[in-house]
Amino acid sequence: MDSGENSIRDQAVRDQYEEFPYPARDPADEATRLITGSPSHILEIEHFVLAGGRAGGRAGNFRALVAGGGTGDGAIMLAQQLSDRGTGSVTYLDMSAASLAIAKARAAARGLTNI
Repeated sequence: MDSGENSIRDQAVRDQYEEFPYPARDPADEATRLITGSPSHILEIEHFVLAGGRAGGRAGNFRALVAGGGTGDGAIMLAQQLSDRGTGSVTYLDMSAASLAIAKARAAARGLTNI
């Protein structure tokens, strides 16, 4: 594929996620539950990635990048888990401004400052 075809495809994908942010989430729901799952759960990261070590170790400086994070399920879950431990931060990226806005609203609803 040449760069022109890539550009057209990339714009089509971006347009789709602008119109239909995925997964559909209502930031108001953050007051009643935390969506947990795989593969961003802190215990999975510690077991499979850190060979049983604690994220951030003693220094407490664990940092995670969630790229293509959609409306924020994995990023919000991990940021909340790290916040509960009092350590670590999450950098979240997504090409969709609509998804980004939802993820930001979800983080704000939880009072998260580490994302």
